[in-house]
Amino acid sequence: MWETKLTRILNIALATGLALAVALPAYVSHAEATQAETDDTKPKKQQKTAEEKEQAAQEKAARKKKRAAKQAATEAATSAGESLSPAATRALEQIDRRLAAWNTADAKRMVGDLADVPAGRKALAQGRVAQQEQDWATARTELQRAAAALADDPAPYVHLGETLLLAEDASGARQAFSRAAELAQARLAPGAGDAEALYSLGVSQQRLQRYDEAWTTLSRARQESPGNAMVVYQLGVTRAFQERWSEAITLLDEAIALDSGIAYAYYYRGLSEGRAGRKDRLVNDLNRFLAMAPHSPDAAKARKILESV
Repeated sequence: MWETKLTRILNIALATGLALAVALPAYVSHAEATQAETDDTKPKKQQKTAEEKEQAAQEKAARKKKRAAKQAATEAATSAGESLSPAATRALEQIDRRLAAWNTADAKRMVGDLADVPAGRKALAQGRVAQQEQDWATARTELQRAAAALADDPAPYVHLGETLLLAEDASGARQAFSRAAELAQARLAPGAGDAEALYSLGVSQQRLQRYDEAWTTLSRARQESPGNAMVVYQLGVTRAFQERWSEAITLLDEAIALDSGIAYAYYYRGLSEGRAGRKDRLVNDLNRFLAMAPHSPDAAKARKILESV
């Protein structure tokens, strides 16, 4: 019974020669052969040199384009986080951690105490708090305000999409995730290595059920930001959505080892362990999830699973 319910829940929550030898005819004299070879070699050498020059020019142009793309991505990221003092940056990072742990009250208090933070950044934090409070109207208003202020940043649209998804506005959520993907792609010109944009793009692709693309993008994000627990977590969630339970468990194990305060890592690991036949671990993980996020949108689902085990 619990497996049927779990399947339903996951469906809702719901990466090859030839060698050519040319010999001169036997009646050609040695001198003639040597001259023929010399005459034949010259244009080849000239041609090879021209090819090498062209290749070198192409590589130079590619390096220049890559540098320009990297600079553009850096400027976009700087613009998105302009005027952030070291203290404000630390405060926003701490708020992120509180929200990942579903310590909503503490996150809300810290948002209220924010100082010297651009309006768009504060609106983004306020919208995320309202989302956890399941105040969909306020969350939507604040996240739309953040999106307007942080025009090149895909993050507000990612969180707006999450809000609309939770509020059962599937069409609106899809539009928000699609917009987030567009903005992230704009920051990811060929050769650019913007970890934040890659993360936003990967999550958006995941939520749009483009799982293979999400896996590739999030893997790139992991290369750009090694040790980022949230990236590893999202890779694990992607594998869970693909019903690749063993891989999901391994990745979620890694995410929790990097940061034990990601509440939903326990939720998705528990579901994956249940489908892998590890009921004791399912129980342990869902109980841990409920202890951290008793009022989360998936808390009721977790309780129902535990009742049926």
